[in-house]
Amino acid sequence: MKQLSKVKKTLEELLEEALVPEDEQPHEVPENWVWVRLGSVNLKKSSSIEPSKFSNETFELYSVPNFEKGIPEFCKGDEIKSNKQKVYLGDILLCKINPRINRVWKVANHSNYIKIASTEWIVITSKDNIDSSYLMWTLRANYFRELLNSNVSGVGGSLTRARPKDVHAYPIPIPPHQEQRRIVNKIESMFSKIDEAKVLIEEAREGFEKRKSSILAKAFRGELTKKWREEREKERIDSNFKNQLINKNMNSLIKFNIPKSWFYVEFKEIIEDGPKNGLYKPRSDYSEDGILIVRINNFYDGYINDWGTLQKLKLTDEEIKTYSISNHDILINRVNSLNYLGKSALVRNLNKSCVIESNIMKMTIKKQYVEPEYIINYLQSHDGISELRKNAKHAVNQASINQQDVKSVIIPIPPLEEQKEIVRISNKLLEQESQIEELSQLEGQIESLKKTILNKAFRGQLETNDPEEESAIEQLKEVLKEKILD
Repeated sequence: MKQLSKVKKTLEELLEEALVPEDEQPHEVPENWVWVRLGSVNLKKSSSIEPSKFSNETFELYSVPNFEKGIPEFCKGDEIKSNKQKVYLGDILLCKINPRINRVWKVANHSNYIKIASTEWIVITSKDNIDSSYLMWTLRANYFRELLNSNVSGVGGSLTRARPKDVHAYPIPIPPHQEQRRIVNKIESMFSKIDEAKVLIEEAREGFEKRKSSILAKAFRGELTKKWREEREKERIDSNFKNQLINKNMNSLIKFNIPKSWFYVEFKEIIEDGPKNGLYKPRSDYSEDGILIVRINNFYDGYINDWGTLQKLKLTDEEIKTYSISNHDILINRVNSLNYLGKSALVRNLNKSCVIESNIMKMTIKKQYVEPEYIINYLQSHDGISELRKNAKHAVNQASINQQDVKSVIIPIPPLEEQKEIVRISNKLLEQESQIEELSQLEGQIESLKKTILNKAFRGQLETNDPEEESAIEQLKEVLKEKILD
């Protein structure tokens, strides 16, 4: 039986499918713009390739991991074990895996090698009158990211995927071609200036971190208080406490040279109570009349966020009693990515009931021998963080420390009065750097500014649109004619 040929749709039928009804349009755009479905302007033809069959051929590979680097990989065919898809100069790659991460890539002219891409990319090929750079920025816009994340498959997190069929039905705004170019030029000019500011902020923050590290290193080697010691008679720690510790093998604890009036202890010797883990898996029943709860993202650099910003949780009296914290308690993050593992904070100015979640440990130290501010400053230093992480257990995407790991942390202990002087001097020096630290916090505002620019760009609010230009629907017709001729 003769197979029937596929009946091609007319231009009017394709146009009706491409245009987005008004009630489905995400927001208003200028009158000479048009809302279309992404798939209607995608002329990509599926083209699979098995690179391993071309063992000596070099390929320009657009892999998902290399997106952050901004350049593709260059690999021999026999190094690539799975099938890929051919891509071409100007193609737009939209990552479908874990769409919470904003990954949109434009295929550039990095080499003359055959260009291929992971099958985790949805490939979009546009016609000349749909500017590829404009399309790339559109797919990075806030409204489109929300659409992309609104309907995914998978169990959650990094295992979620956007469905290509759904993605091709999502609406995008198309302005006249000249306006597309003006928008791209405006975005790239503004982003270039923002990125320059970001580089300066990052340099300032790195400089602050280096100076902070240097200040704390000197603090815990006795260098900041050398003159202070020379002006006073030799200070001594309570003899019973010191003798109790010296009876142990102290030589095994030595990390670096410290003043003669100092000595080393393991953390467990100065802990009065703890470490204790927090409340296991806080539930979702948050309530304004509940109890404050500190979570691992609520503290950094020795300080807990403002108490008024913390969430509240309904708990039983027994849970509150078991997991509550008090002023001068030390909190340590026990589970996270290695960069944040072991971050710590000192509880200060707490005047309400508050508990901690399970990923945090708390402990109370012997304040008659050690100053809490001294201990938290040490735990923020390079040496302190290294001590906390020295026995970390590693798993996929995270690491952990346990109570014994914390107890074995080695700390240099000066006399109590000198501890207080170290806190005073180091805090004063670090306060002088506070303006630089505040500057580094602008990074978050910069990312917010970029989102605002993109939000305005695709609403026609960058003051670049010319209402006299021919409607973009004529460009859409040209694209659709290509599909008829295909």
